[in-house]
Amino acid sequence: ARISKSARVTKMFYQSFHSFFREQLEVFKNKVAMSQEEDENEGEPEDNNQENEDSDDFLWQKDLEVLGWLRKGGLLRETLTKAIDESILMHVKETIAFEFENPMFESLREWQEQVVRPWVQKLMSTDDDLEDCLTVARAYVTVRKEEIFDMVADYPDSIPTIKELQSVLMITHMHRTVADALRETLIRRLNHTGA
Repeated sequence: ARISKSARVTKMFYQSFHSFFREQLEVFKNKVAMSQEEDENEGEPEDNNQENEDSDDFLWQKDLEVLGWLRKGGLLRETLTKAIDESILMHVKETIAFEFENPMFESLREWQEQVVRPWVQKLMSTDDDLEDCLTVARAYVTVRKEEIFDMVADYPDSIPTIKELQSVLMITHMHRTVADALRETLIRRLNHTGA
């Protein structure tokens, strides 16, 4: 019973930090969006207090840095990476799900450069080993592979998305994953009448 209690506490510890990291990335994402809206509406120069506010948002990071929990091989590095990946996947789903008529990958890459990369850099003082430059591309392919049958069914309206998927696959090399998803969907639909 003692081991299972310890295992539960450890699992809760990681889950708590996982949720915390996702929430912090969401807060940062909202701040960036608000800042961009203010810039568009006012056209005035940025407030110098913004940098102080940003540094206040990352005070908790200093504690984790002192403990060494975020460095490569650190206690929370894998948890942080998973939280980032899940947040990116959720954002990609919300942005592109079942939207086939317009290319959307470039806007996702811009979001990555404006939100994810700066957040990781502030948090870790570097973004090495996180491979976030491919994460948005992998998330894009993950979402599109679930929609592959619908893309085929919407042809020719889905041509822009099919071409975009083709170019993203050149980055991720996930051709087999998409082909397997299409094959499985076709088998499932052919084996079920009315599907």
